[in-house]
Amino acid sequence: MTNMKASICLSTFNKARPLERTLASIFVQTPPFECEVIVCDDGSTDDTRSVCRNFPVEYHYLDRPGYCNPAAARNVAYRAARGEVIICQSDDVIHTLPDTIERLVGDLRTGRFLIATVVNVDEAGRPFSDPHGKGWGDALVRYTGPDNKRPLFFLGSLYRHDLYSIGGYDEEFIHPGYDDDWFAACLVNGRGLWAEYSADIIGHHQHHPHTEQYDEIALSRALFERKMTEGLWRASGGVWNYYEEVVPGVGVQPPGKTKEF
Repeated sequence: MTNMKASICLSTFNKARPLERTLASIFVQTPPFECEVIVCDDGSTDDTRSVCRNFPVEYHYLDRPGYCNPAAARNVAYRAARGEVIICQSDDVIHTLPDTIERLVGDLRTGRFLIATVVNVDEAGRPFSDPHGKGWGDALVRYTGPDNKRPLFFLGSLYRHDLYSIGGYDEEFIHPGYDDDWFAACLVNGRGLWAEYSADIIGHHQHHPHTEQYDEIALSRALFERKMTEGLWRASGGVWNYYEEVVPGVGVQPPGKTKEF
Protein backbone atom coordinates (compact mmCIF):
# COMPACT_ATOMS: atom_id res chain seq x y z
CA MET A 1 0.00 0.00 0.00
CA THR A 2 0.98 3.63 -0.14
CA ASN A 3 0.63 6.90 1.72
CA MET A 4 -0.81 8.57 -1.38
CA LYS A 5 -3.73 10.68 -0.18
CA ALA A 6 -5.52 11.51 -3.43
CA SER A 7 -5.60 10.46 -7.06
CA ILE A 8 -7.08 12.84 -9.65
CA CYS A 9 -8.35 10.64 -12.47
CA LEU A 10 -9.72 11.69 -15.84
CA SER A 11 -10.18 10.34 -19.33
CA THR A 12 -9.83 12.47 -22.42
CA PHE A 13 -10.41 12.39 -26.16
CA ASN A 14 -9.25 15.04 -28.65
CA LYS A 15 -9.50 17.96 -26.25
CA ALA A 16 -5.85 18.98 -26.06
CA ARG A 17 -6.42 22.69 -25.38
CA PRO A 18 -9.19 22.29 -22.78
CA LEU A 19 -7.16 19.51 -21.15
CA GLU A 20 -4.11 21.77 -21.02
CA ARG A 21 -6.08 24.47 -19.18
CA THR A 22 -7.57 21.88 -16.84
CA LEU A 23 -4.18 20.42 -15.96
CA ALA A 24 -2.72 23.89 -15.49
CA SER A 25 -5.49 24.68 -12.98
CA ILE A 26 -4.64 21.48 -11.10
CA PHE A 27 -0.87 21.88 -10.96
CA VAL A 28 -0.86 25.44 -9.63
CA GLN A 29 -2.31 24.07 -6.39
CA THR A 30 -0.25 22.98 -3.42
CA PRO A 31 -2.36 20.62 -1.29
CA PRO A 32 -0.76 19.65 2.06
CA PHE A 33 -0.62 15.96 1.15
CA GLU A 34 0.71 13.68 -1.55
CA CYS A 35 -1.36 13.65 -4.72
CA GLU A 36 -1.14 12.18 -8.22
CA VAL A 37 -2.81 12.89 -11.55
CA ILE A 38 -3.67 10.03 -13.93
CA VAL A 39 -4.83 10.70 -17.49
CA CYS A 40 -6.19 7.97 -19.74
CA ASP A 41 -6.22 9.07 -23.38
CA ASP A 42 -9.15 7.34 -25.09
CA GLY A 43 -7.52 7.20 -28.53
CA SER A 44 -6.92 10.90 -29.25
CA THR A 45 -5.48 11.88 -32.64
CA ASP A 46 -4.64 15.49 -31.71
CA ASP A 47 -1.65 16.61 -29.61
CA THR A 48 -3.07 15.39 -26.30
CA ARG A 49 0.02 13.27 -25.64
CA SER A 50 2.28 16.29 -26.11
CA VAL A 51 0.15 18.29 -23.67
CA CYS A 52 0.49 15.54 -21.07
CA ARG A 53 4.27 15.54 -21.48
CA ASN A 54 4.29 19.11 -20.16
CA PHE A 55 2.81 18.03 -16.83
CA PRO A 56 3.91 15.38 -14.30
CA VAL A 57 0.97 13.08 -14.98
CA GLU A 58 0.77 9.33 -15.32
CA TYR A 59 -0.39 8.84 -18.91
CA HIS A 60 -2.15 5.85 -20.44
CA TYR A 61 -3.31 5.50 -24.04
CA LEU A 62 -6.09 3.29 -25.40
CA ASP A 63 -5.55 2.48 -29.06
CA ARG A 64 -9.07 2.25 -30.42
CA PRO A 65 -10.73 4.12 -33.31
CA GLY A 66 -13.15 6.99 -32.83
CA TYR A 67 -14.95 8.33 -29.79
CA CYS A 68 -16.44 5.72 -27.45
CA ASN A 69 -18.12 5.97 -24.11
CA PRO A 70 -15.24 6.75 -21.72
CA ALA A 71 -16.21 4.07 -19.18
CA ALA A 72 -13.27 1.81 -20.08
CA ALA A 73 -10.81 4.72 -20.15
CA ARG A 74 -11.98 5.91 -16.74
CA ASN A 75 -11.51 2.41 -15.36
CA VAL A 76 -7.91 2.29 -16.62
CA ALA A 77 -7.19 5.45 -14.60
CA TYR A 78 -9.02 4.15 -11.53
CA ARG A 79 -7.19 0.82 -11.62
CA ALA A 80 -3.87 2.69 -11.62
CA ALA A 81 -4.86 4.98 -8.73
CA ARG A 82 -2.99 4.75 -5.44
CA GLY A 83 -4.81 7.41 -3.44
CA GLU A 84 -7.16 6.92 -0.54
CA VAL A 85 -9.48 9.46 -2.17
CA ILE A 86 -10.33 9.49 -5.87
CA ILE A 87 -11.09 12.86 -7.48
CA CYS A 88 -13.16 12.15 -10.57
CA GLN A 89 -13.60 14.86 -13.14
CA SER A 90 -14.17 15.75 -16.78
CA ASP A 91 -11.16 16.65 -18.87
CA ASP A 92 -12.57 20.12 -19.58
CA VAL A 93 -13.47 21.26 -16.04
CA ILE A 94 -11.14 23.93 -14.67
CA HIS A 95 -10.49 24.15 -10.93
CA THR A 96 -11.61 27.66 -10.00
CA LEU A 97 -10.23 27.93 -6.47
CA PRO A 98 -6.60 27.51 -5.38
CA ASP A 99 -7.59 24.93 -2.74
CA THR A 100 -9.98 22.83 -4.83
CA ILE A 101 -8.02 19.59 -4.33
CA GLU A 102 -7.68 20.18 -0.59
CA ARG A 103 -11.41 20.86 -0.27
CA LEU A 104 -12.44 17.83 -2.34
CA VAL A 105 -10.43 15.65 0.03
CA GLY A 106 -11.01 17.45 3.33
CA ASP A 107 -14.77 17.90 2.93
CA LEU A 108 -15.41 14.26 2.00
CA ARG A 109 -17.12 12.23 4.71
CA THR A 110 -17.56 8.51 5.33
CA GLY A 111 -20.72 7.16 3.72
CA ARG A 112 -20.84 10.04 1.23
CA PHE A 113 -19.50 11.12 -2.10
CA LEU A 114 -18.92 14.78 -2.83
CA ILE A 115 -20.08 16.69 -5.91
CA ALA A 116 -18.78 20.20 -6.67
CA THR A 117 -20.75 23.02 -8.25
CA VAL A 118 -19.92 23.08 -11.96
CA VAL A 119 -20.99 25.90 -14.27
CA ASN A 120 -20.71 26.37 -18.04
CA VAL A 121 -18.16 28.85 -19.27
CA ASP A 122 -16.23 29.62 -22.43
CA GLU A 123 -12.55 30.50 -22.77
CA ALA A 124 -13.27 34.16 -21.96
CA GLY A 125 -15.24 33.26 -18.85
CA ARG A 126 -18.63 33.84 -20.50
CA PRO A 127 -21.43 31.27 -20.20
CA PHE A 128 -21.92 28.96 -23.16
CA SER A 129 -25.27 28.89 -24.91
CA ASP A 130 -27.40 25.85 -24.17
CA PRO A 131 -26.36 23.15 -26.66
CA HIS A 132 -29.78 21.51 -26.59
CA GLY A 133 -31.71 24.53 -27.85
CA LYS A 134 -33.87 25.04 -24.77
CA GLY A 135 -33.76 28.82 -25.03
CA TRP A 136 -31.35 29.50 -22.20
CA GLY A 137 -29.22 31.61 -24.52
CA ASP A 138 -26.18 32.92 -22.67
CA ALA A 139 -27.60 32.23 -19.22
CA LEU A 140 -25.30 30.71 -16.64
CA VAL A 141 -26.04 27.00 -16.38
CA ARG A 142 -25.22 24.99 -13.27
CA TYR A 143 -24.71 21.36 -14.23
CA THR A 144 -24.30 20.21 -10.63
CA GLY A 145 -24.51 21.79 -7.19
CA PRO A 146 -26.88 22.36 -4.26
CA ASP A 147 -29.43 23.98 -6.58
CA ASN A 148 -29.15 21.22 -9.21
CA LYS A 149 -28.61 17.97 -7.34
CA ARG A 150 -27.42 15.69 -10.08
CA PRO A 151 -25.00 13.09 -8.66
CA LEU A 152 -22.67 13.29 -11.66
CA PHE A 153 -18.89 13.53 -11.53
CA PHE A 154 -18.14 16.57 -13.64
CA LEU A 155 -15.97 17.29 -10.60
CA GLY A 156 -16.23 15.36 -7.35
CA SER A 157 -14.60 12.94 -4.96
CA LEU A 158 -15.19 9.61 -3.24
CA TYR A 159 -13.22 7.08 -1.28
CA ARG A 160 -11.35 4.56 -3.38
CA HIS A 161 -12.81 1.62 -1.46
CA ASP A 162 -16.33 2.82 -2.36
CA LEU A 163 -15.44 3.17 -6.03
CA TYR A 164 -13.77 -0.24 -6.11
CA SER A 165 -16.64 -1.89 -4.26
CA ILE A 166 -18.94 -1.41 -7.27
CA GLY A 167 -16.23 -2.30 -9.76
CA GLY A 168 -15.73 1.14 -11.24
CA TYR A 169 -17.70 2.16 -14.31
CA ASP A 170 -19.91 -0.30 -16.19
CA GLU A 171 -18.20 -0.97 -19.51
CA GLU A 172 -21.44 -2.25 -21.00
CA PHE A 173 -22.04 1.43 -21.77
CA ILE A 174 -20.26 1.57 -25.13
CA HIS A 175 -22.17 4.59 -26.50
CA PRO A 176 -21.66 8.19 -25.27
CA GLY A 177 -23.53 9.24 -22.14
CA TYR A 178 -25.32 7.77 -19.13
CA ASP A 179 -22.45 5.69 -17.77
CA ASP A 180 -22.03 8.43 -15.15
CA ASP A 181 -25.73 8.24 -14.26
CA TRP A 182 -25.54 4.47 -13.74
CA PHE A 183 -22.31 4.78 -11.75
CA ALA A 184 -24.03 7.24 -9.38
CA ALA A 185 -27.10 5.00 -9.14
CA CYS A 186 -24.90 2.08 -8.07
CA LEU A 187 -23.16 4.21 -5.44
CA VAL A 188 -26.50 5.34 -4.00
CA ASN A 189 -28.69 2.25 -4.41
CA GLY A 190 -26.04 -0.47 -4.33
CA ARG A 191 -23.39 0.90 -2.01
CA GLY A 192 -25.80 2.94 0.13
CA LEU A 193 -23.90 6.22 -0.13
CA TRP A 194 -25.37 9.70 0.12
CA ALA A 195 -24.55 12.39 -2.41
CA GLU A 196 -23.34 15.64 -0.85
CA TYR A 197 -23.18 18.87 -2.85
CA SER A 198 -20.77 21.74 -2.28
CA ALA A 199 -21.56 25.34 -3.16
CA ASP A 200 -18.02 26.34 -2.20
CA ILE A 201 -16.07 24.05 -4.53
CA ILE A 202 -16.57 25.37 -8.05
CA GLY A 203 -15.44 24.18 -11.46
CA HIS A 204 -15.80 25.85 -14.86
CA HIS A 205 -16.86 23.53 -17.66
CA GLN A 206 -15.43 24.35 -21.09
CA HIS A 207 -18.41 22.80 -22.83
CA HIS A 208 -18.04 21.27 -26.28
CA PRO A 209 -21.37 19.68 -27.25
CA HIS A 210 -21.41 16.58 -29.41
CA THR A 211 -24.68 17.20 -31.24
CA GLU A 212 -23.83 14.62 -33.89
CA GLN A 213 -23.99 11.89 -31.23
CA TYR A 214 -27.63 12.29 -30.23
CA ASP A 215 -28.62 8.93 -31.79
CA GLU A 216 -25.83 7.14 -29.91
CA ILE A 217 -26.71 8.95 -26.69
CA ALA A 218 -30.27 7.65 -27.10
CA LEU A 219 -28.92 4.09 -27.15
CA SER A 220 -26.98 4.73 -23.96
CA ARG A 221 -30.04 6.24 -22.32
CA ALA A 222 -32.12 3.18 -23.23
CA LEU A 223 -29.51 0.93 -21.58
CA PHE A 224 -29.53 3.12 -18.47
CA GLU A 225 -33.31 3.06 -18.23
CA ARG A 226 -33.36 -0.74 -18.61
CA LYS A 227 -30.80 -1.14 -15.85
CA MET A 228 -32.73 1.23 -13.59
CA THR A 229 -35.94 -0.73 -14.20
CA GLU A 230 -34.23 -4.03 -13.43
CA GLY A 231 -32.67 -2.53 -10.29
CA LEU A 232 -29.59 -4.73 -10.44
CA TRP A 233 -27.36 -2.26 -8.63
CA ARG A 234 -23.69 -3.12 -8.64
CA ALA A 235 -22.69 -3.25 -4.99
CA SER A 236 -19.88 -5.77 -4.67
CA GLY A 237 -17.72 -8.17 -6.61
CA GLY A 238 -17.05 -5.69 -9.40
CA VAL A 239 -14.70 -5.78 -12.34
CA TRP A 240 -11.46 -5.98 -10.34
CA ASN A 241 -10.15 -6.75 -6.89
CA TYR A 242 -9.34 -3.84 -4.63
CA TYR A 243 -5.59 -4.54 -4.39
CA GLU A 244 -5.12 -5.64 -7.98
CA GLU A 245 -2.48 -3.74 -9.94
CA VAL A 246 -3.22 -2.06 -13.24
CA VAL A 247 -3.21 -4.57 -16.09
CA PRO A 248 0.23 -4.63 -17.77
CA GLY A 249 0.32 -3.41 -21.34
CA VAL A 250 -2.90 -1.42 -21.23
CA GLY A 251 -1.21 1.85 -22.06
CA VAL A 252 2.05 3.35 -23.21
CA GLN A 253 4.81 4.35 -20.84
CA PRO A 254 3.88 7.59 -19.04
CA PRO A 255 5.82 10.56 -20.44
CA GLY A 256 6.23 12.08 -16.97
CA LYS A 257 6.59 10.71 -13.49
CA THR A 258 3.85 11.16 -10.93
CA LYS A 259 5.17 13.33 -8.13
CA GLU A 260 4.10 15.08 -4.98
CA PHE A 261 2.60 18.50 -5.77
